[in-house]
Amino acid sequence: MRRLLCLLSLFCISAITVWGQDITVNGRVINEASGKPLEGISVTVKGSDRGTSTNEEGQFSIQAPGNGTLVFSGIGFGQLEKAINNAGQVEIRLKETAGQLDAVVVTALGVQRQKKSLGYATQQISNDDLAIGRENNVANALQGRAAGVVINRTSGGPGSSSRISLRGERSLNTGATANQPLIVIDGVPVDNTVRGGAAEFGGSDGGDAIGNLNPDDIESMNILRGPNAAALYGARANNGVLVITTKKGRKQKGLGITYNLNTSMDEPSYKVKLQDQYAQGNAIGTYSPTNEESWGPKIAGQTITNWKGEEFPAAAQDHVSALLERGLNVNNNVSLSTGSDKAQLRLSYGNQYAKGMIPTNTQNKNTILLRGTSDLGKLNIDLKVNYINQVIKGRPTGGEEALNPYSDLLRMPTTVRNSDLKDYIDNTGTLPRSNFFLPNSSLIVNPYWVINKVVPNEVRNRIIASGSVRYNLMKGMNLTGRVGIDRYNDDNDRRV
Repeated sequence: MRRLLCLLSLFCISAITVWGQDITVNGRVINEASGKPLEGISVTVKGSDRGTSTNEEGQFSIQAPGNGTLVFSGIGFGQLEKAINNAGQVEIRLKETAGQLDAVVVTALGVQRQKKSLGYATQQISNDDLAIGRENNVANALQGRAAGVVINRTSGGPGSSSRISLRGERSLNTGATANQPLIVIDGVPVDNTVRGGAAEFGGSDGGDAIGNLNPDDIESMNILRGPNAAALYGARANNGVLVITTKKGRKQKGLGITYNLNTSMDEPSYKVKLQDQYAQGNAIGTYSPTNEESWGPKIAGQTITNWKGEEFPAAAQDHVSALLERGLNVNNNVSLSTGSDKAQLRLSYGNQYAKGMIPTNTQNKNTILLRGTSDLGKLNIDLKVNYINQVIKGRPTGGEEALNPYSDLLRMPTTVRNSDLKDYIDNTGTLPRSNFFLPNSSLIVNPYWVINKVVPNEVRNRIIASGSVRYNLMKGMNLTGRVGIDRYNDDNDRRV
């Protein structure tokens, strides 16, 4: 039928930050004192979002720049950095340290506890960790930074969701939110439902709640795994809890102003190898300018015609590279903070612009967060409101679907000229239509028509607000009341 049809059901555009020449680094991590292999050790590439963790044998494998640096860390062990120096094989010895057990973490219902006093597993990711290799979706920042956490990114362009697994697959349910943890922001659970989703034959990813958050507003993320950790949240926390704490104002003189700018670029991580020896035509080697297969005569520079009757010498075309562009991510954030002994206030504004590798696919997200806290002796008050406006244009469809431009590129016969495809409008009829050799096909269309004329527009307005009052009855005992709201409205415009 077509080159590598088994891959047509996948919308497999993924992205990596542009680096130097990558190599595969394999290695093993052991306990320096005992020599035993260490499982669950986080292995990340310094200055990027790439990461993995060691298996039960202490082994790992990761793609990294030959001149880069690997960072190893784990609960109860000191952090270690190792320069790669183009070495494909490394052995790492980590020292145990007891100091990390004195850390304070945020547990269920926002209660702060010392890590060493807990009877269950927990891991914390700080804002400094999130700032490295800044991700549009903060869920992706967990990859390689927490042992046992698995992040599966979807390929629907900027603003797409990411699937989080903290405790493995505990259910046979295959829904978009199956086996995912409960997301709790400042003590209030939020809806992390994925709207839509790409399937084998069409559909698109509508994004998730955690992807709406501004990374610069997050103070820390704590992972609660065991049933004891999540007990206070009930059955919703069966797959663990991801506790997110946002930043707040601090005691200081005058007004503090912080500005952050982060820019990164995306490229396809790999290209599918397609056959480029045979021209458009059927399986018996007959050339036809209206056949969707690519098993015609062998390409030898002979003269062929396109569906418009134009003659040209036969040559293999790189359809994927001709359409895809380098992606761009730009994050701007400014925050104002002030506070005294009795009251603190923080206001932040963030703008996130992302341009996908599909030329007309863009995301523009604006976030405003206002948080005020007060300490009136026995009485503590915490109020927060977070407004999010997100506009995504040209989100690509997934699966083996004519409206998936990447599927069209993979199915495109080898000798169909890119210049013919870019001339995507046929004005010879009463109404403009797609200029293509199969204009009425339900399996393949001109991808340039899709990305320019079938451009969906998605607008999301979301408010996440919460308030809490805590009264200290006596030392070690307090009474807390908390209320929250998570309200969003999606306005989607899709054309067929």
